[in-house]
Amino acid sequence: GYSLTEDDVLISKYRKIKFKGKERLQIILDKTPFYSESGGQIGDTGFLISGKDKIGIIDTVKENNSIIHLSNSKITDPLAKFHAVVDIEKRQMTANNHTATHLIHFALRSVLGKHVEQKGSLVTPDRLRFDFSHFTRLTKEELRKVEEIANAMVRESSNIIVSEGISMKEAREMGAMALFGEKYGETVRVVRFGESIELCGGTHVHNTGTIGIIKIVSEGGIAAGIRRIVALTAAKAEEYINGKIESADEVAALLKSTGNILESVEKLMAENANLKKSIDKFEAQ
Repeated sequence: GYSLTEDDVLISKYRKIKFKGKERLQIILDKTPFYSESGGQIGDTGFLISGKDKIGIIDTVKENNSIIHLSNSKITDPLAKFHAVVDIEKRQMTANNHTATHLIHFALRSVLGKHVEQKGSLVTPDRLRFDFSHFTRLTKEELRKVEEIANAMVRESSNIIVSEGISMKEAREMGAMALFGEKYGETVRVVRFGESIELCGGTHVHNTGTIGIIKIVSEGGIAAGIRRIVALTAAKAEEYINGKIESADEVAALLKSTGNILESVEKLMAENANLKKSIDKFEAQ
């Protein structure tokens, strides 16, 4: 579930379950290219294909050390040989966002201090959510600096360096950050992008330049001493930024402003205030 996006597989076992009143399949394969939900990253989706049969995989999870592929489709011939195909676009978008969480984490510690620790995350194809320890709301300047540092790391186009199967002691000596509350085995996987070094089992981009751009869209508190950042990357970030620009252009058009929109709004507010004073004065006569 790290490098492969397709493979020839066999169905080892499967069963039907009821989910919200509907039938769903849980499928276990002899091997799989699908990444299972773990560490805040959602599982892969895709298809199992055999001849004319096409079984849609809507999620991949791990239960009791087994990787379970969830499907709403039916299996015509469970003994057939299948070609497993991961949704590459969603895998790439998710990888963008997962790597971006590492860069944002590094940037937060650089701007706010070493007390910042990851307290949770959610990585999907559409966005990332990153929870961290900090005692106050971030200022606009702090958020701007975090975003600038993260995007500078994107532009550095750092290649991923992965160290597999090393001891926890070796990982710490490398400077790798362990996540609070996470349970690790005897050996761990370390993912490095430039100065960002973390223990991680998720999928990532091969080069930070692939991310294109990181845009933080919100920051707020979710519990005492815990903040949450939501951010977008790549095409989703571009869509968000373009939407903001289009909205600003529409406002400018309504105000018939060809210069600074803020100045035009302030001028309009001042004119309205003066008009109200005139009306109040007239009504008082």
